Amino acid sequence: MKPKLCTALIALICFCATAAAQIDNCCFAGWQCNSDQEWINGYHAYLNGECAAPAQSQPGTSAQTGLIDNCCQAGWQCNSDQDWVNGYHAYLSGQCAAPAQSQAGTGAQTGASSQTDNCCFAGWQCNTDQEWVNGYHAYQNGQCAAPAQSQVATSTPAGMIDNCCQAGWQCQTAQEWSNGFYAYRDNQCGSAPQVYSAYSCCDLGWNCAFEFDYIMARWVYTDNDRWCNMPRQEVFDGVIIEGSDAFIAQHKAAMRLLNSRAPEWYAYVVNIIKKIRESPGKTGHGTLHKSFNLPVWHSIEYAAAIIVHETCHVHRSFAGVHTHEYENIAEEPICDQLAIEALQQFSPGTYYSGRRIDEYFGSGHTWDFTPSVRREWQRARDIYAQTR
Repeated sequence: MKPKLCTALIALICFCATAAAQIDNCCFAGWQCNSDQEWINGYHAYLNGECAAPAQSQPGTSAQTGLIDNCCQAGWQCNSDQDWVNGYHAYLSGQCAAPAQSQAGTGAQTGASSQTDNCCFAGWQCNTDQEWVNGYHAYQNGQCAAPAQSQVATSTPAGMIDNCCQAGWQCQTAQEWSNGFYAYRDNQCGSAPQVYSAYSCCDLGWNCAFEFDYIMARWVYTDNDRWCNMPRQEVFDGVIIEGSDAFIAQHKAAMRLLNSRAPEWYAYVVNIIKKIRESPGKTGHGTLHKSFNLPVWHSIEYAAAIIVHETCHVHRSFAGVHTHEYENIAEEPICDQLAIEALQQFSPGTYYSGRRIDEYFGSGHTWDFTPSVRREWQRARDIYAQTR
């Protein structure tokens, strides 16, 4: 995974069947992809129209032109989670030329936590899809202090445009914003606004509030031949749990288990995760920004351990720890070891496979990832200490 905030958006993409019209990754177009990093490279290369280039020439451990979305990849010295958060918002505001230390709070509104990405979490009263859309774009433009009703986005600073509604289209409804988003991707902003009556599950009734909701909704729509079930949602201490009744019940129970028996790991999860989503059909498991996709597991204890594992990936991505080559190679073993140790803390004796750890060392790797595991332990303790 890349050392920047948005690379978790595409980690662990596992499409089991892909028709030509559904391809969105060079790994589906001839590249040989065997690792998370290669799939990430393939996704970005596809967006940039670079599938004709050999896979090995694509971005590796350093950020390449077109993939940068954080000032920490453009010269800033970033050593903490907050530095990376500041770098992300500063990049969106076109402020990478300013010194890093001056960027604290850039893009984040007064009183909002570092996890906030929508003015609806920073004081606005949002009751409709359009108000959530307005809140998201207003937050990106640093306009949360303005009254909510004035925030329908009609202009956007250069470098932040990803929607024809920010490039001249007059958009007033959630459907119009959705149409504008896909028209921008199709390079059709110069034409009259088009109706994409059903381009993703967000157009068919899903409650889409975050960027990762729109990405997931598009995947589900294409994976299920344009059919979208209507997932149920419940909120557990700020984390949206979305899926079937069985999935919601199991993962609420897993969260309660963490809270009662391993409160530092519970704090580690709720500090950064916004949604735990049931994996729908062919769309794979794995992290997607501040959310992740899971099935129903064989036990509540195991589900709790997997929640810790997936949260480990999200924290490490946002902390920008992947500048060292082996931090990438050992990504899964690190989070497996963390989950194993956490599981023994709240459910001693429960089995969790160490297969990937054995494979890592069995492949001849000698780099000791124990300090990386200890760093996540310390992160969990620090987060918990701040909540007490």
